[in-house]
Amino acid sequence: MGQYFEYFAATVDTARGCAADGPTAAGLDVAELKWVDPVVMVSELCAVVHGEELGCSGSATGQWLGRFPTTLLSVPGDSELIAVHGDTTASLASVGDDRIGSLATAWAASEYWVSAEDPEELVHAVRRLRDTAVAASRPDHGLYAWWPE
Repeated sequence: MGQYFEYFAATVDTARGCAADGPTAAGLDVAELKWVDPVVMVSELCAVVHGEELGCSGSATGQWLGRFPTTLLSVPGDSELIAVHGDTTASLASVGDDRIGSLATAWAASEYWVSAEDPEELVHAVRRLRDTAVAASRPDHGLYAWWPE
């Protein structure tokens, strides 16, 4: 059980073509991650990448979430399709192998996880997000997240 998100690299036209059935159905390589939504949990990971504190830290929630913005691309009736902005993609793509373990440990401390997360299990998620962000850094590509409604 749990909500799974599929992260993938694609051109915007390819991504929009995946809105109804998802990138797996379209044959794209995906990073399927449980509970890692592109708004809150990816923002939390990017905060860790930048050495910032987790959570709102006294700021308004909208301001906090606005640090690492996303854009909704799906239309009513389709599953959710989100474009992750370029700065967030660049942050994720910049993570070196030597930082993955420490980032996973810090990210596991986020109060926004549905249940307590084991940092060792998050290593895979950080690596997959980083690798997908690297692929999304190619010309005319972006990082996208999809999940069924």
